[in-house]
Amino acid sequence: MAGKLSKNKTAQLRRSLERLYHGRFDEHAEIVSTYSGYGKSLSLDLGAYRFMREAIEILQSVDAWKAAYPPKALGDRIAWSMMQTNTLDDAVVRLLAELASDTKEFIAYAPIFGFNLVDGARMTFGKCILEAIGEQRVESEIIDRLRQHAANLDEKSRSGEIERIRKLLETHKNVPILLVPFYGSMVGAFHTVEPVAERVAAFVQFAIGMLTDENTHIIDHTGRFTGEFSTYMPVLTPEFDELGFPNVRGIPYRQQLNRDRIARLEEIGVLNLAETFIQPQWTPEKSIDAMLCRAASCFADGERAVTDLAKIVSYVSAVEVLFGKKDEAEESFCLGLAVASQSEREPFPLVYNVAKDIYEERSLATHKGLSPTLQHLARRKAVEAILKVLSLRETVRHRNDLREWVAKGVEAAKPE
Repeated sequence: MAGKLSKNKTAQLRRSLERLYHGRFDEHAEIVSTYSGYGKSLSLDLGAYRFMREAIEILQSVDAWKAAYPPKALGDRIAWSMMQTNTLDDAVVRLLAELASDTKEFIAYAPIFGFNLVDGARMTFGKCILEAIGEQRVESEIIDRLRQHAANLDEKSRSGEIERIRKLLETHKNVPILLVPFYGSMVGAFHTVEPVAERVAAFVQFAIGMLTDENTHIIDHTGRFTGEFSTYMPVLTPEFDELGFPNVRGIPYRQQLNRDRIARLEEIGVLNLAETFIQPQWTPEKSIDAMLCRAASCFADGERAVTDLAKIVSYVSAVEVLFGKKDEAEESFCLGLAVASQSEREPFPLVYNVAKDIYEERSLATHKGLSPTLQHLARRKAVEAILKVLSLRETVRHRNDLREWVAKGVEAAKPE
């Protein structure tokens, strides 16, 4: 499957990357997204983040690349090309060359946790197969492949590497494995397979629910709910030329609260909600404290959510609790968020447009079941909105007070 960007699209891509260069290293900017690799990092403010999305859309105009690279993988490719080169022209050349050269057929082995497949049972999802492969197939299909790739190492290094990977894949012998054939790249394997594995896990959750009278254990593809510190997904090619082990669990750093962080929670007003939050009912309903507790509860649901769809729904709901109006749902959300989140670096018009993007994605996720991509941005904006209203808590005590504050902010933002 060949891929090539047209001359016109290449010029558009160059302009988008040029704008990215302007926003990427400003130390005074409010950082929205950060990419790391090759001993460097690339930080984007809100404006640059939007240009990153623009560049991704340009690259997706090539059908082969759209099929081979999920948006997150294209974002990684763009960032890495910029970090590995010294000039804009070099970044464009490197990016296009790598996208055109490293796509091929792969198969991934994704473990699914939370249930068992027994008696040789298997489930098929199109070309994907979910089955328990057991120790013998782990050895023959993955470890033996690793031996071939490590053939050039000395005996001690080869044995050490094989034993290391065997221990990392210990789980794969005992849980169902989703075999996912895909066309793409090793770099994009994680982003390509993750949504497939997530949907399979959700479907199995649904299927088991159809057979039982109560909620079952959470089924997922990362080991997040079974205490796994890391979960590796073997990815290999039929041609034996590539083999990788991306960690789909991520690095689960344990969050800690020390005295300084507790003091910070006190300073920003979060702890002022603690006593009210644990009450069985938050009343009066339209009081600012009750609204903040409901917003905090929605935000916490987003932090605990398993899927991106559930995350963006929860984060948007947190903002809607504060600013939403029944008959003007989208506009009240956008105006309230823009007033609460605006800054010198991110003025009202920019935040308003971002709010519309977030709201539209939430609507598509909610009403059409489409997978969102702006859940991280929705989270950041929900944090800013909640903290802003917390800062107003002494003077804004009722929903009507908050609406009046938003109206004044909208009026002040109008061009003179």
